[in-house]
Amino acid sequence: MDVKEAVAAAKSYVTDIFSGERISAVQLEEVEFDDKQLVWNITVGFWRRADDEDFPYASQFQAALSRVAKQRSFKIVRLRDSDGQVLSLKHRPMPGVD
Repeated sequence: MDVKEAVAAAKSYVTDIFSGERISAVQLEEVEFDDKQLVWNITVGFWRRADDEDFPYASQFQAALSRVAKQRSFKIVRLRDSDGQVLSLKHRPMPGVD
């Protein structure tokens, strides 16, 4: 599998696995190939919208909520090089945030 195939597979997996959530802007963040284990480590980022029920006064504070109602998430998808099988999906902390 080449890098384009690995990236496409990772993005497709993230889109599918989070299909029940309100995510958008699924984008490639990083690519790493582990030549010892023969796996791709693909970091995918996306916006995740908070549920309206998390913000009971949403209609009154719409402008302010537009900045905080979405949060960027990063996931590392590990794919086996030989067949593209997803081996794991892990959370990656946001850069610069503990």
